[in-house]
Amino acid sequence: MDKVRDENTIIQNMVDAGCNSQEVECFCKCKKQGKKKEELDILERHREELLQNIHHIKNSIEELDQMIIKVKG
Repeated sequence: MDKVRDENTIIQNMVDAGCNSQEVECFCKCKKQGKKKEELDILERHREELLQNIHHIKNSIEELDQMIIKVKG
């Protein structure tokens, strides 16, 4: 029962972190096979993707701020 609960917790954590179903599936498969390096690769790739999204959003906000300043004149 603990194994099932642990897997459900991992799945929920990954979903909450924005991982897609393929990432979750691959991670769980690697976990079952004891492939820690592959588990870390999946998590690190997703983390990098999230960071890239943050940078993109930050740049978009900065562009909007510049437009607001120009409109306010």
